[in-house]
Amino acid sequence: MQKKNAGSGKLTLKILLMVALGYFADQYFMFYGLAAVILLVNALLRSSAISSIFSGILSAGALWFAYAFYLQQTNGELITEKIASIFGASPISLVLVSGGIGALLGALSAYAGYSLNRAFEKKKQTGGYHL
Repeated sequence: MQKKNAGSGKLTLKILLMVALGYFADQYFMFYGLAAVILLVNALLRSSAISSIFSGILSAGALWFAYAFYLQQTNGELITEKIASIFGASPISLVLVSGGIGALLGALSAYAGYSLNRAFEKKKQTGGYHL
């Protein structure tokens, strides 16, 4: 029998929790609502730095990409075409850039939450002086 990786279940739970809570936070606050949710989830649910950053990138990037794509489709690509013409880019590239900015926000918020968790964890004392 193969052992199931317990870390992947925790990662999936963190991502789903951040997407669900982040969606509702975005309804009442601006982008910092999502950042606060990601920071709190990563501060409360302990995991490695890489796992925290990866979950932040996936949750925030997917949420912002999906919302930008939804707005583009419901507006008939009217706004994105006009903004894209200003930058000399395609409308879908603006959606991708929006997802990338969300992923960056998620990564920074997740690392801040991880650092906050690490700042308050108890150190194991092995003897001697600790600085």
